Amino acid sequence: MWFEGSQACTGCHFGNTENSYHEMDLSSYEGIVTGADSLSAPPGVSILGASAVGATDFNWDVSKLRERFRNNRMPPGIEFDITEENRDGPLVLAGIKK
Repeated sequence: MWFEGSQACTGCHFGNTENSYHEMDLSSYEGIVTGADSLSAPPGVSILGASAVGATDFNWDVSKLRERFRNNRMPPGIEFDITEENRDGPLVLAGIKK
């Protein structure tokens, strides 16, 4: 959740399962690195701009996750602002798995 009243990402993206939207788990590091459509063939779509699912060469500027925030598709209910003042979404930092 990143703005007053917004739904947590994990409300819809809670596991790498058929029941989770785009088979995506945003509740853990492993789930985020696994990406979206994890049960599809070929498996997975990198959401952090990595060259391949599981790679660590993250590129936020071309990431699918940033694209969703920027195009006001996520989270649901965010106010559209044509000036792009609110289009960067939350700060997402790629870190080292602990």
